[in-house]
Amino acid sequence: MAVIASSPIQRVLLTQRILLIDPDATHRMSISRALSERGFDVVVAVDGRQGLEYFHAQPIDLVIVDRDLPDLSGLQVCEELSQRGSVEAVPVLVSGLGDDEVSSVRAFSAGAQDYLHKPMSADEICARIEHTLENQRLKQKLSEQNLHLNSELNEGQRELDGAYRRLKRQLLNQRALFDVSHQINSSIDVDEQINILLLTVMGQLVIEMAAIFVALDEEDPLTLHSTKGVSRSEIQSVHLEHEIAMLEHFEQAARPMNLKNPSAPVAMGPDLRRLVEMGFVMALPIPTGHRLGGVLLLGEKAGGRSLDDSDLMLLSSLLASTGIAMEKAALFRKLQESYIATIQSLMSAMEAKDTYTRGHTARVSRYAVAIAQAMGFSKEALEDVRLGATLHDIGKIGIHESILNKEGRLTSEELEIMKEHPALGDRILRNIPFLKRARKMVRHHHERWDGQGYPDGLKGEEISLGARIVTVADAFDAMTSKRTYSDGMGLEEAIWNLTSKVGTQFSEEVVTVFVQLLREGRVKLPSWVKD
Repeated sequence: MAVIASSPIQRVLLTQRILLIDPDATHRMSISRALSERGFDVVVAVDGRQGLEYFHAQPIDLVIVDRDLPDLSGLQVCEELSQRGSVEAVPVLVSGLGDDEVSSVRAFSAGAQDYLHKPMSADEICARIEHTLENQRLKQKLSEQNLHLNSELNEGQRELDGAYRRLKRQLLNQRALFDVSHQINSSIDVDEQINILLLTVMGQLVIEMAAIFVALDEEDPLTLHSTKGVSRSEIQSVHLEHEIAMLEHFEQAARPMNLKNPSAPVAMGPDLRRLVEMGFVMALPIPTGHRLGGVLLLGEKAGGRSLDDSDLMLLSSLLASTGIAMEKAALFRKLQESYIATIQSLMSAMEAKDTYTRGHTARVSRYAVAIAQAMGFSKEALEDVRLGATLHDIGKIGIHESILNKEGRLTSEELEIMKEHPALGDRILRNIPFLKRARKMVRHHHERWDGQGYPDGLKGEEISLGARIVTVADAFDAMTSKRTYSDGMGLEEAIWNLTSKVGTQFSEEVVTVFVQLLREGRVKLPSWVKD
């Protein structure tokens, strides 16, 4: 089989190669010559198998195949090319005279891109082939453009997905920030504020270790407050106040500091180097007003990942909220200390009027706190009980000394005056916000379980648990204390009196706990109370 070759110069100029499969030598030569004259590189074959062999041996741009071949049919050749996915090679089927429309349909179904009828001049065939190739070039160009557009679309989709993930993360961070800030600012307990901060930072950012140093007051040094993921004893001896350069960096710039690569002029002192050796990589300031209220130290994120800008933004907001909450807590402490100082002055004035009250108040407070602890009261609720028990007789400041210090029993009129002291104590304390819960104990420590007490005649669980505790503690001390008109009871007699009045004067729950504490010796009693 002859292959029509071109000169070297012509071969350089050739851009497309055509495979012509035709058993008719005359027709084959005529078509191949015409195609070669138009700049095509033509490879010729006389039957289907030879044509397919040539096709697989070299790159072919277009196949012209006669329908009637001596071995395979032209339709079979088209189907073979189509089944092998040879989309670049466009088969053009040439048929003989007398073919009907059904044959052309079969040709297109087999994968042919055009269907030519004999007889047809070489010029006509070349024109149809050029038209077919031009269509193929346009399809290829459109396909490439489509691939390019799909690539750009996919890239845009990836960018959109990334932006969506970042936005979702920001929204989650903002929601977490809002919730945590609300929790932190809802508390006036610095311990609780810092615990919320550390748990949030470690959970939200997946930090493996953290520690926080705090200076509650302006004059205080930074001291270790809490740790997570690292032994407290390892950091206990670190003194950040020695790292003057670092503290100045925080106070002046109020920015995070990378401990592995601190910015000048921060000097790495021995304490700071020890923290780096432990695995801490970042230090962040907690601003409170115009001073440095604390320093948060962080280890690496899980997997050794670094904190990114989004993480640092979240941390900055959390620490700002914590600083505000700590400042608010400090102001509250100062206000509370001022109130307590005022109360202490009132108590001193009351004790000066009634010498019995001084020791009685301290003992009732001790008994009440012991009961509340045994009942599982929280730290805040215990403080309320301590204040309520300490202040339960504050209203006696408004009772005349002649009644308070009277030797012997009170008359009915004097007793009615004495009964005014719970309500009077409530009025004295009503403008002190943090004593709101303690005031209920002051007002209701003479209420009875059966509703026969005063001043409001409350019954059962209408009386707050704190007031029921103070009632039992107050009654026990009254039973066991010496008065000018009576000797105090012994321990067993007092216990009998408490238990015998359960359900009438006292709460069974409170008496049961207190009696157990007394029998186990877990309450400190005055020396005159004998077994």
